[in-house]
Amino acid sequence: MSAAGISAEREHADVNVSANASFIEGARSSAPQAYAIAELVDVLAFGEDSAALTFEHMAQRCSGAGLYTALKGVAADESRHQLWLARLQQSLPLLTPDPAYRKRLRRFFCRLAHEDLRVHFARIFALDSAVCQLLASVESRCPPLPAAAVTPVFSRIRRDEARHVGVSRRAAGALLGTERGKDLVMEVREGLTQVLAYRATAFETLRVDPDRLFLRLCRVPRCGAMS
Repeated sequence: MSAAGISAEREHADVNVSANASFIEGARSSAPQAYAIAELVDVLAFGEDSAALTFEHMAQRCSGAGLYTALKGVAADESRHQLWLARLQQSLPLLTPDPAYRKRLRRFFCRLAHEDLRVHFARIFALDSAVCQLLASVESRCPPLPAAAVTPVFSRIRRDEARHVGVSRRAAGALLGTERGKDLVMEVREGLTQVLAYRATAFETLRVDPDRLFLRLCRVPRCGAMS
């Protein structure tokens, strides 16, 4: 697809999400489902904040023009995700502050970094492919309210993350096919499930079986798998 085509597609996606904003702003609710969505959006937003900075930094470290352009595009996607999730947070119930949990999230995302870019990309492949699976599970099982407001955002993020999986997979190269690469992927996915386990009740509220989801996330995906 040409640069103009990609730009048009992204603009159209932004319009679609913005058009749903009036419904989102009116969807504030104290219902358990809304609170559960708020807990998951909080985790996703934390990850997007980290990802936007990470991909900008990684783009500067890459020498290939093609990879540089791809990473800058990913960073732009992540910045848009930040805005969409922030909009959702404004319309969802406020969460009780949990400094200990935020510390766990920060520690998890900080541990993804590595001086060897191939290792870092392998870890990002593991995380983004897991996020695709998580969002697909929530989209398919989420109750009607407030899913009508949330699903378009989750769906768009999932599609973007699937493309990001392809970028990180190519950048990690042959490493993903080695035992070390598989260990790296498993380590990240197990770490993610440990973080998400603190939100198990939220998944249950959204009719997603956390045990089954976590078992799926702890499997090493095929390199061609994105969701």
